[in-house]
Amino acid sequence: MGFLPGETVLVAQVTKEVAADENGTITPPDTALGPVVVVGRTSGTLVVQEES
Repeated sequence: MGFLPGETVLVAQVTKEVAADENGTITPPDTALGPVVVVGRTSGTLVVQEES
């Protein structure tokens, strides 16, 4: 996946996908299950694991 050996990896559950309005802002969504985002703290590697 591209993470560094021993790297701390952050895992976040995506609750909802929304589009920003014409001012670039969003309304915070209600919580729900969704895709998972994984980010390497050092490498910056970003992986989005979609729902199956």
